[in-house]
Amino acid sequence: MRYPDGYKESVSARIVEAASRALRQDGIDAVSIPKLMKLAGLTHGGFYGHFPSRSDLIAQALKRALDAGEASLFPDAPPRPAAPPPPYCDSTAIVP
Repeated sequence: MRYPDGYKESVSARIVEAASRALRQDGIDAVSIPKLMKLAGLTHGGFYGHFPSRSDLIAQALKRALDAGEASLFPDAPPRPAAPPPPYCDSTAIVP
C-alpha cells in the first residue's frame, strides 16, 4: 500500500512530538518505545522504520523540547538556521 507524499515525515514528527512531551513530563527514563508509539497512536513495531535507535529519537525530542522552550521565552527572536544532522555512530562497533 502506498502512502501519500510526506506521510512518513508527518508520522515521524508525531513520534518526536510525543517523545518531547513525555521527556518534559516524565523524564528520560520514562521514554520507552512502546509507550511513545502508543502516545503517537501507532504500534511499536513500526518504530525502526522512522528512527535508527531510541537514542536518535531522544536526541530529536530533546531538540524539539528545547526549541519549543526557546520559542516561548523569546517569541520575537528570528529562527535559527537548521544544523546539519550529527554523523552516524554505530555504538555496537565499539570494542572494549
